Amino acid sequence: MASVPSARNSYIRISMTNSFKSRGSMERLVGQKEKKRRAGIVKAILLLLFIVGAVVLVRFTPVKDFLTPTRVNEFLEGMGFWAPLIYIFFYALGVCLFIPGTLLTAIGAAVFGPVLGFVYVWLGAMIGSGLAFLIGRIWAGILPPRSSDRVCRNTTRTSARRGLPLSCI
Repeated sequence: MASVPSARNSYIRISMTNSFKSRGSMERLVGQKEKKRRAGIVKAILLLLFIVGAVVLVRFTPVKDFLTPTRVNEFLEGMGFWAPLIYIFFYALGVCLFIPGTLLTAIGAAVFGPVLGFVYVWLGAMIGSGLAFLIGRIWAGILPPRSSDRVCRNTTRTSARRGLPLSCI
């Protein structure tokens, strides 16, 4: 007499087969998470080194002597037509390198006057904050996510779909 497999035996056999299959994929998943975690740690260390390097560059090198209002004013006056574009570029760079905005804003007002100084400061600040946002987004997207980062993931997903309007808010 041939035995007919019952539905219960088939279910047990299928679920055991699936559990063995998923165990191999689970090990691969754990390995991938470990690689992402290590890459995130390396990139976080690189970001920290970038920040420390920027602070050291501005505070403890001859760049500090160049950032006085009189030296920057002399430099910009010698540039002629290109002075506003150079100023905007350096203001945007200063936002990313943690140079005090008060100093850069005062230089803009002193060199270009209150109205054009305001316009150039605003443009430099917007470009600099856009660059800072881009740097933050790149580094935040690389760091390994935690289970409590649901809000950050939703914000990243929203900014990927609607980046420009979100950054204008």
